[in-house]
Amino acid sequence: MIEHDAYVSTSLAEGWGIPIVEAIQAGLPVLTHFWGGHRSLLCQDSEIALRHREILQPYASKPELFAPGQHCAWVDPDEIARGLRSTFVTSAKDRHELNAKDQAFLMKNYSWNTVAGKIEDRLKILGQISN
Repeated sequence: MIEHDAYVSTSLAEGWGIPIVEAIQAGLPVLTHFWGGHRSLLCQDSEIALRHREILQPYASKPELFAPGQHCAWVDPDEIARGLRSTFVTSAKDRHELNAKDQAFLMKNYSWNTVAGKIEDRLKILGQISN
């Protein structure tokens, strides 16, 4: 059981979520905002979720990749500190249970069989394969 580790992500916008998935699979509790793609990867009832506010995207490494008026999640530094303190005082058992919930949620929604079934259903709708 992990005693004091957690994965913290305060990215302005998470495209693929790969670091979040890797942290969950590694058994780490995840501290992050519940916004954008994170909503499809994490349980909403995480006790260590970081509060955020939605703001206009302040910058981009490649501005042409962002649409005018695009928003992102902003987590204030004080909120990050609160989340870290919360994680520190949460028992290892509770952190393990939070991670177990996230692992179960992730596997329910993104297991090979689930994803393959969704692809098959979509291909049927598109008429690419028959029933």
